[in-house]
Amino acid sequence: MSRVLLGTGMVVAAWALAVTGLVFAGDAEADAAWLKSGPGSAGAKAIRLGTPSQPVVDSTVCSGGNGYSITLHWSSTGDFPPAFEVFAAPKNGNSTLIATTANTSVSVSNLGSKPAVVSVRATAGTWRSAFSPEANGC
Repeated sequence: MSRVLLGTGMVVAAWALAVTGLVFAGDAEADAAWLKSGPGSAGAKAIRLGTPSQPVVDSTVCSGGNGYSITLHWSSTGDFPPAFEVFAAPKNGNSTLIATTANTSVSVSNLGSKPAVVSVRATAGTWRSAFSPEANGC
């Protein structure tokens, strides 16, 4: 009985090795096809996540009371429509995220500090573009 099981195990192992070898051989042929041109071949192009232009500040509310607000727009280039993160920094302060949007304009109100400068960057999943040039806020 143990010889039958041992023999069966060897047959199964041989088939597994043969199938694995075929898969590896198939992979090598598929990889080589990417390097050739002509019928049946293909190519790939990386998509580009463009850096947004310098934002244009349309309006601001720079006096206290109900908080500060800012409205701005920008343009963006790239191979697909990304989302955007908008950052603001008070004078001599660190930049903080104030908005995310799929549009190329945004209005943000009730900011805790005067937005001295604002900048934008494009996002796509975990990808982040470079920051746009800064624009003056308040």
